[in-house]
Amino acid sequence: MDTEIFVVAIVFSAFVMVVKLFTEYLTRKRLIDAGLVDEKVKFLFRGYGKRHNLNNVKWGMILVAIGIPFLWHEMAPYRVSGESVIGMALILAGLAFVIYYFISKSHLDNLEDNNQQS
Repeated sequence: MDTEIFVVAIVFSAFVMVVKLFTEYLTRKRLIDAGLVDEKVKFLFRGYGKRHNLNNVKWGMILVAIGIPFLWHEMAPYRVSGESVIGMALILAGLAFVIYYFISKSHLDNLEDNNQQS
């Protein structure tokens, strides 16, 4: 397998994540410096910490779903083609996204109910 492709993908992903975090930081800093942190802006940050925890769950589910077919490929008593492993990884990743959607929808609905009761 060409490891160069993985190295480039990891470096590019890390660069994108750093740029995203930096731009979010600058946006929040500008809002605070402009004195716009009041009721008008609170909706941007409502439930941010709770959603961030769910984001970790999402990526954990995705990575496990992608890793299962590759583990199965190595441990199967018979040879499985590479195409079927890739296909199974994509199907399981899609299934993980669907499951995550229902988990996050339920969790955010519970947060909304708790905020309305308070």
